[in-house]
Amino acid sequence: LCYGAFRFLVEFVRQPDAQLGYLAFGWLTMGQLLSLPLIVVGIILLALAYRRKVA
Repeated sequence: LCYGAFRFLVEFVRQPDAQLGYLAFGWLTMGQLLSLPLIVVGIILLALAYRRKVA
């Protein structure tokens, strides 16, 4: 979760890949798009772990 979020934020200051540029909405790079699934999976795993711990 933290790596995905950190990578997503770092991609804002990096130059986009010359051959790809910005891919989605005119401001998301390939690195950011690849980081989104990491963040989502991290949130899901945290939710599952929290739910099991409480029960």
